[in-house]
Amino acid sequence: MIKNLNSLLNDQTISEVPFVLKGLVKASIGMLIAAPSAGKSHLALSIAIEHASSAVTLGLSCAETPRKVLIVSSEDSSAVLRERMVEKLKSFSPDIQNELLSNLLFLTEQTPLIAPPEANKDEHDAASLYVNNLVQSAVDNDVDLIIVDTVTEAVGSCDEVKHDKHIKAGFQAIARRTGAAILLVHHVNKNEIRGEQEVTMASGAGLSSVMRLVKFLITIKAEKNERKVRFLKSNYLPQSEEREFDIEFVDGVLSRKGVLSFAPPKKQKAEKPRIAKAIQEEPEVLSITPKPKRKNESENDLRDVL
Repeated sequence: MIKNLNSLLNDQTISEVPFVLKGLVKASIGMLIAAPSAGKSHLALSIAIEHASSAVTLGLSCAETPRKVLIVSSEDSSAVLRERMVEKLKSFSPDIQNELLSNLLFLTEQTPLIAPPEANKDEHDAASLYVNNLVQSAVDNDVDLIIVDTVTEAVGSCDEVKHDKHIKAGFQAIARRTGAAILLVHHVNKNEIRGEQEVTMASGAGLSSVMRLVKFLITIKAEKNERKVRFLKSNYLPQSEEREFDIEFVDGVLSRKGVLSFAPPKKQKAEKPRIAKAIQEEPEVLSITPKPKRKNESENDLRDVL
């Protein structure tokens, strides 16, 4: 039905845009692209930490309360993730640690999320079963954000150029079925890796249709001893928001410069400190294997790291 502007502005059935991150809408796809060693995985973890807790690391989360985040790590092993998270947890207060223990979910199996069209039946069946289990687990846990690190490993034998549209359709289906926003971590082209060309919205290796689809696209710009987060596409980001900001490591956590220690409290809860002094003890329990389900227990078997 065609509406005039007055009807559009006064239509009470239209909900507010459900942003997960600033510029990234629920059930949609965003991307983080950067050269090797720029800190993509650390930035992805900082985004996850902020969204899953009361901590402010980057100022990108739109969540009013801590939400569940699922990190699908097809590149870093469980051992690497464990080591990183033990170190990062030391930066936060016990309250924030407990939020992260409850809300950060990890999946580190190596089964591809998407099989190429010409793959045999076994490959398609394996990918389909894996995705179905992921979707069901995400729905059961009310996951708000899924981070896939990295696309290249997650799509297995798919060619990022030849199977571009097939890959796009696969991730769109996961976003639609889970209702979660998906942040894809991806590599850049060789010229950008060698520093011969600046990273732009067309710099992702292959995946041209995915790059056109996304409205949220960020990169890490490394200059000498400095790093910056830069928005390459920010269709839904208000003009008042910064498109580029400095980042730095603070006690092992990659954060917006000055934010982790000095930012005003998230969700306007001034009584809660943003960060405590580094703790000396490691968490008592840190297991990679899924916990066995118990009767009347609602925790999902994807909570397998912390």
